[in-house]
Amino acid sequence: DKTYLIFTPQKTKDTSGKRVRMMLTDLHWKWFWGPEEADGYLIKKISDQKFNKQLKLVSEIMEIQINLTTHVARHTFATFYLRRGGQIQELQRLMGLRSIDTVRKYVHVTDASMDKGMKQVWGSW
Repeated sequence: DKTYLIFTPQKTKDTSGKRVRMMLTDLHWKWFWGPEEADGYLIKKISDQKFNKQLKLVSEIMEIQINLTTHVARHTFATFYLRRGGQIQELQRLMGLRSIDTVRKYVHVTDASMDKGMKQVWGSW
């Protein structure tokens, strides 16, 4: 049985009628439900600044050597999605972006992976 998180992005110029639908596993739902429930929302609304502080704590605990931010998380998700076979049109919809050109900002990261793969297939000429 598939369950979905459906939401309206709040940080866009025009949110009228714009909805994002994302399939979640049981593990994801357990993460969403917790003591932070408030105002009828699954997740308590917090600012990007506060969320970035939480990400910084996570990176320190996990000994991650980069500055984690919501921006980095968004790029990371997009990169993994494309590397694991997701389609760019699907990614556009998942991220709530209007223009495919905006999504293409994330594709350059996978170009290096494709070059590496081609070198493995063709060898060095």
